[in-house]
Amino acid sequence: MYLRRRDDGGNLELYKYLKEQREQIEKEFGHELVWDEQEHLVSRRIMSRRDKAVDLAATNTHNELIDWFLQEHKKFKKYIFPRVYEFTKQSD
Repeated sequence: MYLRRRDDGGNLELYKYLKEQREQIEKEFGHELVWDEQEHLVSRRIMSRRDKAVDLAATNTHNELIDWFLQEHKKFKKYIFPRVYEFTKQSD
């Protein structure tokens, strides 16, 4: 998930808000996430990392990759998006 709001300060505040809930979020996801905190960037990222290596040339694994991506996307929608909406309502 790429966090980039119009208000640069809001990016960091939203990221901190979500990171305060990191333990619960990762519990809901069923695995650890990557919390990207590159200080030189205005935006922040939260990513799901696949345990298995990805070989895009292996066309026989494309459906598996698509399924994994869709499952992770659904988790972001279910566990992260409501928190983003909640934060947005609180900060408006």
